[in-house]
Amino acid sequence: MFDLGRRGLPKTDPTLLRLRLIGSMEARTMMGESVLPIGGKTKGLLAILALADRKPVNRSRLSELLWSRRPDDLARASLRQEIHRLLDALSPLGVDVIDVQRHALSLKPVLTSVDAERILTAGLSAFEELGAPSDLLLSELNGIDPAFDIWLDEQRTRISRHIQMLLENVLRDQNDPEILLDAADRLLNMDELNEAAWRARMQAAAYKGEHAQAALYAEQAIRTFESRLGQSPGTATMALIANLRRMPAPASAASANGASPVPLTPAPASHGGDMLLHDSAMPAHLHMSNPEVSRRIATLTILPIEAAGNDRQYADDMLDALSVALVNLNVFNVVTPPDPSARHDMHTARRSGVDFAVTGIIRHAAGEDGTVRRKLLVRLLDLRPNGSIIWASRIELPQGDEADFTDIRHRFGTVCSSIQWAVFLFEARRMAHRPAEDLSAIGLSVRALMLLLRGDRQLLPEIVALVDKARRVDPEQPLVALARALALHTQYAENLGQSSGSDGEQAVIEAQSCYAQWPENPTGCFLVAFLSCRFAHQISRAEAMLSAMEEMLTPEALETFGICIMLQAFVAMIQGDRQRAVERVEKYSGMRTEHPVGVLLDPLMVQVLFFCGKEKAAIQMGSMITGLYPRRASVLVYYLAALGFSGMAVETTMAREQLLSLIPGLTVEQVMGAHQYLPAMARDRLAAGLRQAGLNAD
Repeated sequence: MFDLGRRGLPKTDPTLLRLRLIGSMEARTMMGESVLPIGGKTKGLLAILALADRKPVNRSRLSELLWSRRPDDLARASLRQEIHRLLDALSPLGVDVIDVQRHALSLKPVLTSVDAERILTAGLSAFEELGAPSDLLLSELNGIDPAFDIWLDEQRTRISRHIQMLLENVLRDQNDPEILLDAADRLLNMDELNEAAWRARMQAAAYKGEHAQAALYAEQAIRTFESRLGQSPGTATMALIANLRRMPAPASAASANGASPVPLTPAPASHGGDMLLHDSAMPAHLHMSNPEVSRRIATLTILPIEAAGNDRQYADDMLDALSVALVNLNVFNVVTPPDPSARHDMHTARRSGVDFAVTGIIRHAAGEDGTVRRKLLVRLLDLRPNGSIIWASRIELPQGDEADFTDIRHRFGTVCSSIQWAVFLFEARRMAHRPAEDLSAIGLSVRALMLLLRGDRQLLPEIVALVDKARRVDPEQPLVALARALALHTQYAENLGQSSGSDGEQAVIEAQSCYAQWPENPTGCFLVAFLSCRFAHQISRAEAMLSAMEEMLTPEALETFGICIMLQAFVAMIQGDRQRAVERVEKYSGMRTEHPVGVLLDPLMVQVLFFCGKEKAAIQMGSMITGLYPRRASVLVYYLAALGFSGMAVETTMAREQLLSLIPGLTVEQVMGAHQYLPAMARDRLAAGLRQAGLNAD
């Protein structure tokens, strides 16, 4: 029995009737007295009501399930008898817990509790409800009626699949070896070919110092797969087994003295997607030999792009280009499909420890002019537990059989950047329920990124605390540097000169660290350029990094990369090229929602429009953004400055009060202290707009 709740605290249950359906059926009062009916049909009736998700069940449906071979009138008469028997059996409760209506029956939710229902709704916290791994739902109710047997199989399948999903979550989210072993045993009892469970068994045993047991699990895994499938387990599992075999046996003296095992360290994703973002029970000496691999975020596979006819050769070419682009990100462990003979089987990939799969398909559609156009649909699938699509994008393909696909290959750089951010945010949401103290450096970082994108300055203390802890846990992780750079920059920008520039300077240093480890990843290059723009003495670096970013992409591909377009607008504004700045920001405005980082660039968009003399557009955009994110001082200050020239008294007063509620006592002089990087003309314009809007000068 493993309890994932707070150990040592009793679970209170105020309900009058407590039903246990997993294993031997039980029905007890709150005092522990059994009120389980005697007859099989009566138990079956109670079971149907208990598994109806608290919805009323029609009498006709109950008759069909329990007396499928009887005429309707006899079945209804039998049902009436069983209802009376059930109510009599439950009479010691003193209160009616079954709502009996003319046409339907239901179990009253406030007065009753059901173990299977808690597992379906409460998730991991209800696992103490489980008995032995072999326990079956309503094990003694087989054979009541053929229709009931079919219904019972459906319910068992539903609960079994849900339990399997929760067990796989345990393997990813827990680091207690006893919990991992229990979850792995249960999972293998349901699916003996689940590689994530086999790896968890080996890793947990090795962490506990039981090296012989870990080796035994390894041999059992190989024998199981060879006997069932005629082949060895997948590459991730075999890599772990190889490391186990190379591991030296522990000294007998140390074992006899109960020496503590090797300390816990973050597990490499290459040892299985189940360890993603996980402070794993993986001992340090079981890591892959390549230290860089152990710092990757997830394991990802790319399935062949589906195409037909003349598109086949282009599909193969794009598959190669996509693979190269994803590898160059230096974020994922990119692996080949685990089973080439079943490479489209998502279940096979998931059991082999792959976290995500990228799929592609070339589609043909008639355009408005009647011509047939080709589009490439790229999708990112989460293989845990059911292959759901978490991100997708469509790319227009050149027309003609001899079309040049060079631009399409370059556009994969922008596609892959979106894929990595989709993974970051998806993982942050997946483990949002976990306390921060249980998170790895990667987990802390993605949580900080997710909170940053909420655009709420009141969350900044929590965000900075997360990235500071992440740096203490793993100071060499590039994702930590990325999150810390954005967090410190946002804190600096939101304080509007009320704090020293050290946060901004440190943000640039973190960005440079991220770029040094991700040199071919557009994210690192963009980050250095973006943050360097905030300091007059670093403008030349920002311009150089922007040029380097532009060289990574073709001009056509660049036009699809929104964050780079916004960066071009910002640099052009600082350089005094107002025409180009406006052209670029107008191009970007229709793309701002296509990339998650776009939320962090919203202040720049309002700022560029204001400084380039587009007050009306700045007011319109500022009004929209402050409506969506009312606690963003970095947007409000430019919105307020634009309103200062508009003569819109009511809106100006509201914006000023909103800004001062976020930063009481803010003055024009303080705001100007955070804008030393601007040209003199732009600084004068900002100061004049804020003074006319009623902000105190000093």
